[in-house]
Amino acid sequence: MKLAKITDGVVEIVDSASEWPSVSFPKSGPNAEWMAENGVVPFAKSPSFDSLTQKRVRVAPFFENEKCQQWQVVDLIAEEIAGRNLANQVKEIENNFTRQIDELKADYSEQEVVTWPQQKDEAQAFAADPLADVPLIAAIAAASGETVEEVAARINAKVLFFAQESGRLLGEKRKALKELAVDE
Repeated sequence: MKLAKITDGVVEIVDSASEWPSVSFPKSGPNAEWMAENGVVPFAKSPSFDSLTQKRVRVAPFFENEKCQQWQVVDLIAEEIAGRNLANQVKEIENNFTRQIDELKADYSEQEVVTWPQQKDEAQAFAADPLADVPLIAAIAAASGETVEEVAARINAKVLFFAQESGRLLGEKRKALKELAVDE
């Protein structure tokens, strides 16, 4: 436990375990009587603050309410507030984009999603050449009772849909960021 020790008016930070290695302290730390006898005081908890309009800064240790404080809360200047607001808006735009993309994939398991690149490649290969080797699509078709042509056509339609929807969402995200005057 870190404690503040005052020697000749100078505040020194000491570690109770290192400074008093033969003393066993309870989990809560030394009691007030022991601290008074040894000329130490506890550090105050970090002060709470409104992160939208204030910040916490480390300062030279000072005493307040019988505890040592090394943090001070100060108001943000206008530029800092604007920067935090902008950062929060950018984060909101990014989170919204991610949520919408995740919604496009919501009906599919992660195990199926990992097969999408191969499904896409095979469906495009089959569209270009009906004699192309398409083992994944052929297995899907055989197990589902569909033809390889039907499975490939459905995959290509979904690929097109996903490309259009994700492109629209990406465009909306870029537009929103541009309105904030943020470069990606």
